[in-house]
Amino acid sequence: MNPINNTTDDMNPIIKTIADDLKIYQLKNETKGFFEARVIYSAIAQHMKAASNDASIYEPITSEGASIVHTKKRCRDILEQLVLCSPSSKDWFDYKNNNLDSIIEIIYSRLVMAGELLKNRDRYNVSATIKRFIVNDRVCYYRGIATTFSNKKASGLSLIENTTASYEDRSSIKELLPNSFENADKYWKEYISHISFEKIYSIDNLEIFDADMKTSTLYNCFKSVNSIPKGISLVRKKLYEFDYCYYIVKRVGDSVYYHSVEDYYKETNEHFRFRYALRNLHNNPVKARFNLCGDMVKLHLDTKLPNSEMAFLSLISWPERNINDDVFFIFSSVYWDIIKRILENLHIELTEMKNETI
Repeated sequence: MNPINNTTDDMNPIIKTIADDLKIYQLKNETKGFFEARVIYSAIAQHMKAASNDASIYEPITSEGASIVHTKKRCRDILEQLVLCSPSSKDWFDYKNNNLDSIIEIIYSRLVMAGELLKNRDRYNVSATIKRFIVNDRVCYYRGIATTFSNKKASGLSLIENTTASYEDRSSIKELLPNSFENADKYWKEYISHISFEKIYSIDNLEIFDADMKTSTLYNCFKSVNSIPKGISLVRKKLYEFDYCYYIVKRVGDSVYYHSVEDYYKETNEHFRFRYALRNLHNNPVKARFNLCGDMVKLHLDTKLPNSEMAFLSLISWPERNINDDVFFIFSSVYWDIIKRILENLHIELTEMKNETI
């Protein structure tokens, strides 16, 4: 699955020019439509950052940036024209379930989540200031608006820049992932060592996280219980459809005590870090598969990651199967050492699948 040159005779010249500028190459066995969709996806991200610092005669730019409405509308118009240049890209953009507005919203949300776009008072947005984060001694992740692409290439929504000694403002990639370089077991043990418990008198409607369950995902590991086992457990209680509150419970003798997991852990999906830790502590780690494909990596997860990891992975990757895919990714191999370390800190067991088996 090594990259091939963008020399397809029937490739639209506009798409080809963008692909060459962003140094995105078609992969072996990749359809023309999926390849061109990846090019458009990356291009819209760069347009979106520029549009956030743009202005129109109707929406002048302010000190808080351009209006969100203007940013999205301008990029929607560009997306519409690019898709007309590549009708076969519609399958990857999942036109059966998406329209132009929803596609723009997906890309916009991922850029906001990753810190590439900054929202002000829910009306304005502005691109993040230029900043470089060290990936390795050869390249860095370039955040902000690019004025030239001669020394840059795209990976998903991100730009990779060849590093030089003149860039003294480079920062550690750890700034973007404050919890990702910490072992999940340690994170869990640190958390439970600093919480207080209250006695609980009823365990009705509680579901306990079964860390011994043999399933490839974390979603199906909760089950109803009639009693709480000894030790400390993670449980949840249903509030609404697909909405739960989470508790840490412990049994001491015949009594059960609980601690309400703070909203922060729910809103950021940090409670997933608890689940990964518990699975590992029970010698039942979650698994993932990967394939090293020349200068690209394919990664197949079975379960989403905590928000900070998902934000970074969604930034640097192209979703593999379609734009809505949040578990299968393709990204530049320059990011692989970082991603591998992040996954290993979540105790995800990585298996390399060779010969196009994934």
